[in-house]
Amino acid sequence: MLSDIKRLMWTIAILALPGRSERENVKQFSALCSALQAARAPVSTDLLNAPDNPEKIPTAITALYATAIPDGYFNNETYGLFKTKEEFEEIRETLKNTKTKEKQLVYKRIPETPSKREAERALERLYNKTMEQINVANNKHKELKQLAQEAQAELYTAVTGDATGKAADADNFAARPAGCTPSGTPSTDKQSLAQALACLCSATTNGATLCFNGVTSTTYGTGAANSGALTAYTAIVAKCKQNTQQPADPRTLQNAIATFSAALGNHAFTGNGKDGRYVLGNGAGNACTNGNSQSACVNYHGAIKSDNIQEITWVKNLITAADKLEQAALLRTEISALQADFKDSEALAWQIRHTADIVAAVPQATTAGQQQQMPESDCNKQQNNSSCKSPCKWNDKATDSNKKCSLDTAKAAEQANQAAGTGEGAADKKEEKCTGKDEKTCGTTQGCQWENNACKDSSILANKQLALIVSSFLTSLF
Repeated sequence: MLSDIKRLMWTIAILALPGRSERENVKQFSALCSALQAARAPVSTDLLNAPDNPEKIPTAITALYATAIPDGYFNNETYGLFKTKEEFEEIRETLKNTKTKEKQLVYKRIPETPSKREAERALERLYNKTMEQINVANNKHKELKQLAQEAQAELYTAVTGDATGKAADADNFAARPAGCTPSGTPSTDKQSLAQALACLCSATTNGATLCFNGVTSTTYGTGAANSGALTAYTAIVAKCKQNTQQPADPRTLQNAIATFSAALGNHAFTGNGKDGRYVLGNGAGNACTNGNSQSACVNYHGAIKSDNIQEITWVKNLITAADKLEQAALLRTEISALQADFKDSEALAWQIRHTADIVAAVPQATTAGQQQQMPESDCNKQQNNSSCKSPCKWNDKATDSNKKCSLDTAKAAEQANQAAGTGEGAADKKEEKCTGKDEKTCGTTQGCQWENNACKDSSILANKQLALIVSSFLTSLF
């Protein structure tokens, strides 16, 4: 905005100077200079040279998923999301070597609890969802880079007619009169900002100070070759200083086009059947031959076929560039939103992991079912066969009289599994002690709980409900 104000003040100051007739094209020069400055503003090199697929899934999401892999599969060559041996090995190294300042592991494996499988599923869903977003973001990055490159090519073309951005040479200009009276064939009449400036500010006679003080350009007069246009442009463009800190901007381009549109038109022009609507430059000439100051102009009448200045090639270039830069700005906003989602997904991964830790730390219904295996010493205390009950066994031939009653380890393990709900028929056996009891008796019986009008083993209920609770909570996070 500040640069626009400065430019306006500069224009007003020039218009206020005495000898206005000597600078009769200053307004038009100012309009072309504004357009040239907007066109020469560079597109961000970060966009033009952006790498392919810059977005990667956060390491934490992958690593936390690995913490939930069952112990029995953790040392496999492949598992779940890790389709190659190298991928799996890399993430194992990440878990092993990523530590805090206090040398504590950042990614600790989840204990083998009922919640672990639910955490694995939740983290896998989160990983897949995030990868979909990563792919979307990377595709947008590719679109963004393409738009930036296309916008830059349009801007280069607007300046000299060459999309590569190389310095202007004679081939970028046309000889008189074609260069200043374009017919709508850009390859022939070179409709560029450089060509327009040479036409506007150079004449065979009275060419001094047509557009500004300090430059006398007579090299591109009547019948001059394209080399004369290059010489004129080189001198003229030096008066249009470039702000190298200002990047290409769609609004600046649009404002420049509006300024040019306001400057276009010459009611004194006597050519085109006295139709000077699309003539840039003052003077009462009947053609833009640049023989003198009266004919130092650009006649776009032949180039504009349908009353639209967008038919002027360099104007169309700027409009197209502005449109692509606007699309690029929208893409950048969309990419920023996706990048924020990636951070949210990483935070969610940690929330899932912490939830699994909390559940693992909760004691799991030990009152009724998960009894510890009877110690050997309890059996040794029994001094006769009648008191030596399972899982103990009596051996009259034992050499140590204090150990005739000893622990039957196989029977003890079987009973422990049944108590924990893991052995064959365990659930049925554990339910037997509660089955048939009324509500009052059930409430006073250790390990039993009244539910759905029946007395049931509380440890079985707890183990069944735990996975459901964790699953429900983790699902609610998405």
